[in-house]
Amino acid sequence: MSIYSSYWGKALPDEQAGQPFHSFACHSLDVIAVGMRWLGESRALAQRMLTGEGDEEATRAWLSFFLGLHDLGKLDQRFQCKAPHVVELLAPERVVMLTKLAARSYRYDHGLEGFRWAFAELSEYLDLDEEGEDSYSDAWRPWLAAVTGHHGVLPRNTEPPNAVSLPPPLRKTDRAARRSWVKTLEAMLLTPAGLSLRDIPPPMPELLAGFCSVADWLGSNTEYFPYTGDAPVELAEYLKERQERAAVVLRASGLIGKTLSVGGMQSLFPERDPRQVQTLVDELPRTAGMTLVEAPTGSGKTEAALAYAAHLLADGLADSIVFALPTQATANAMLRRLEAVANRLFPGDGANVVLAHGKSRYNPDFIALQQAARANTVQSENEALVQCARWLSQSRKRAFLGQIGVCTIDQVLLGVLPVRHNFVRNFGVGRSVLIVDEVHAYDSYMYGLLEEVLQRQRRAGGSAVLLSATLPYLQRRRLAAAWTPDIRLERASPYPLLTHVNAVGQAV
Repeated sequence: MSIYSSYWGKALPDEQAGQPFHSFACHSLDVIAVGMRWLGESRALAQRMLTGEGDEEATRAWLSFFLGLHDLGKLDQRFQCKAPHVVELLAPERVVMLTKLAARSYRYDHGLEGFRWAFAELSEYLDLDEEGEDSYSDAWRPWLAAVTGHHGVLPRNTEPPNAVSLPPPLRKTDRAARRSWVKTLEAMLLTPAGLSLRDIPPPMPELLAGFCSVADWLGSNTEYFPYTGDAPVELAEYLKERQERAAVVLRASGLIGKTLSVGGMQSLFPERDPRQVQTLVDELPRTAGMTLVEAPTGSGKTEAALAYAAHLLADGLADSIVFALPTQATANAMLRRLEAVANRLFPGDGANVVLAHGKSRYNPDFIALQQAARANTVQSENEALVQCARWLSQSRKRAFLGQIGVCTIDQVLLGVLPVRHNFVRNFGVGRSVLIVDEVHAYDSYMYGLLEEVLQRQRRAGGSAVLLSATLPYLQRRRLAAAWTPDIRLERASPYPLLTHVNAVGQAV
């Protein structure tokens, strides 16, 4: 038995019936299993997360390794004493020493403290002297901040935690448990890929923080990942078995599923003859980039944007669509329009369309969507849709994780403001085709935020489609420059106009 086996990761209240706890190691592996399976089943997500500067397989191994460190701060008695009834089962000899800590345990933040512990002990994990630690600290910092900040705020403080309240024997035990867990993850995940802790991790994927947070949400779902208690577990076999469960929960939540195989106007709107800008959809580049559509009101810009997004979905360049509009009224109206094509974009058990704005819970169309999903519980082929509708509707943050998210523009812009879980919004947008309507309607402040959104979308390898009746040249150039600073646009342009700027700054 490894020393970390005496630490719990999830626990039920003392008075609640059922398996009382889930071990630290098993919960950590549940989250790794979700992440590994998700990357294996989503071409678009794998492209975002794994195709950076490093080797793809090496990045996959490091990503799994750091997911396993997301709860490192739970290997601390100040967290463990939050469930003394579980400590009594796992390590009864510690109960007396933990009695005085229990009253103050509610203040302990295992995410922030895990980040600090990792930096305080990094030289021990890597078997280095302090002089050789700096290069590793710089490489590990963004990875550790992304995974340990999964409860809403990315940590920055690297000062060693103040653990003077812990008796020395407990401090020693915690330290040994953390080191043992890091070494276990190295053996399970890095060594098979030809790596070790002495290797420098590649640059962190842009969307890691949101990816880890969602993987933790799903890996904490006891319906799919039931508690194992103190049953003996062989970790490699456990991880393999839990990946099968991960596939089920990913489908049930709507995060992986079928997309249409061919995009374009003919596939999405077969009953219509393309007109105006719609006739150019099939000629647009099938690459990540920003597309600006300028055409008169009523000319079919929305259908053109969706048809182009369908091409990107079919080519594995995105998993979903986020449609942002200026007001609640226009978002509500767009929800009704998208219902008609949702199942063409995402054929199969039924697409999930999610509304996100301040009053979305009162919108009758969104309520009807949820009720229709619940009404299908007796049909086994629709059970995933039911569970997905319930899960996605619990929070506006999660609306960015649906297959089609309809929202007001402020919900997208919150991703660049210092609010809790802003990285979840950024992750949802980054894995999607972002469509922003009425871009001429925003003021200078909102434009500044929108430019930051576009910059992050480009860094994440995503795509954006901006719609407007017309834009002055300076406004068009400002939006294009947000995607690529050195872009050059022709001042005199025809109308209607489609402008596409690819990932390397070329405009067509």
